[in-house]
Amino acid sequence: MFLHTYQAEIEYLLNFDKAKKGLLIMTDMQKELKEYEYTIEPYYIISIYYLFASIYCSLGNFSDGLKYVNKILNEYKFNQRPKTFIKAEFLNIVIHYELNNYELVQKGITSLKKKYRTNFKLSYLEKNILKTILIIISNPNIINERAAFFKLKTRIENSKKVNSSIEKNYFNYIILKAMST
Repeated sequence: MFLHTYQAEIEYLLNFDKAKKGLLIMTDMQKELKEYEYTIEPYYIISIYYLFASIYCSLGNFSDGLKYVNKILNEYKFNQRPKTFIKAEFLNIVIHYELNNYELVQKGITSLKKKYRTNFKLSYLEKNILKTILIIISNPNIINERAAFFKLKTRIENSKKVNSSIEKNYFNYIILKAMST
């Protein structure tokens, strides 16, 4: 029961840009998880770890976010929670981009496209974020990151394709990158 309650609360806080409060709840939740980790289905753990990674990334702590993404990708299997697993792979690419690991970004995008092209489709925002990141990393000294994300922000605002809470978080990321100095 604690798992569902915490998960719902963290999702709510992420959706309303209250990641700092989510971090406090996450700290409490981590203590509980240590006790019950091996009795909870992987389906739920993957989801929780994705939320933890999202909280850290929302706060700009990409290194700690990467730790949870790596736990998902290295300790669990795709078929245990396919949609969240793909979201974790996408988040992995964004994190490596933020950490300036451009070679890993390139490999991650290529791998993501190969592995999931036939079964799963990335969302409109995910596709466009990856395209923008690819443009930037192909010429990091020439392409202005802020301008590239500002163009993306404008294109998305005009398309009105921000529907889900995950897409809202993606769009917040785009806005942050478009407004950064």
